[in-house]
Amino acid sequence: MTFRIAPLLLLLACTGDKDDTGTVPFDGQFTFVDANNYSYTSAVEISAQEVQLAHEVTFDWSGLTTDLLGHQMDPATDVDLVWVVQFPLLTEDEVKDAIVAETLLQESVGPYIQFDNDPADRTSALLSEFVFPPDNVIDPATDFTDGSGTWLVRATTGPLENRMLGFMRPTETSSNHDFALGSDSATLDFAADLQSLTPYTVDSALPTYTANWAALDTHANGADISLDTLDQLMIARYDGMTLDDLEADFIDVEIIATELYTADVYEAVDYTADLSLATNAAGEAFSGFGADGLWLIALRCTLCTNPAPPFLTVVNVSADGAGG
Repeated sequence: MTFRIAPLLLLLACTGDKDDTGTVPFDGQFTFVDANNYSYTSAVEISAQEVQLAHEVTFDWSGLTTDLLGHQMDPATDVDLVWVVQFPLLTEDEVKDAIVAETLLQESVGPYIQFDNDPADRTSALLSEFVFPPDNVIDPATDFTDGSGTWLVRATTGPLENRMLGFMRPTETSSNHDFALGSDSATLDFAADLQSLTPYTVDSALPTYTANWAALDTHANGADISLDTLDQLMIARYDGMTLDDLEADFIDVEIIATELYTADVYEAVDYTADLSLATNAAGEAFSGFGADGLWLIALRCTLCTNPAPPFLTVVNVSADGAGG
């Protein structure tokens, strides 16, 4: 996936009257604009396997021990769902480009079915075992035809977290009846730029913090951003790490955090949320920025195929409260 990176808008990161040092004091309100956002480039390669037209297929994911992001996994217990999705009018390249740009539209999707790996002990299934409740099915005799479009196979943890992707090609010349989804079925290359953005400097002693993202126009990949897809707020602290370190290991930005808080903001009024809504794994609410460590705030789209946050910014902590 190659993302185009649009020039960042040179807008002010915060509002208010300047003090006598020329700095805008931070009052606890994050008003996110494009200049605060990071940027990233990405590339995905998805392999394709041919299967026989109009024939039953066996799907096997027993070799899926490393996922799309390079994380170790158990194919029997970490794969909750395997999906088969048809895109009748899109080529494989167009599907890849849309995954990268987060521009896959519902109207582009044809029939789609899933195998529910519950109880979690299976690593293979027949196409005839795939359904989509209540009664959606794909019939190879009528659906696996020459020129039927692009078929994408996905293995997910839960309904949304993509662990691996693969293309299936029903062809007239193939006699193959097996489709293997393995650790090398797809690869993702990713590069993040956290140093060209306009960061925030905040006062660690403020009692409350809020965030508003109504002014955002541009996704971190350079495309137009859809604010209504931003459904999770993430706040993270990193001890002993620099921006260079985070860029080098950005794909694991959640895993390597010293402290991590998240909040559901799908129904946030006027695209505004109080940061105290975010909680950590123990259920403890975010109570403020400590003086130590490097902090990030991100807005994520948990329903999107690409795991990269559409918005992410850097927060520096100031003891004297100056900043913006």
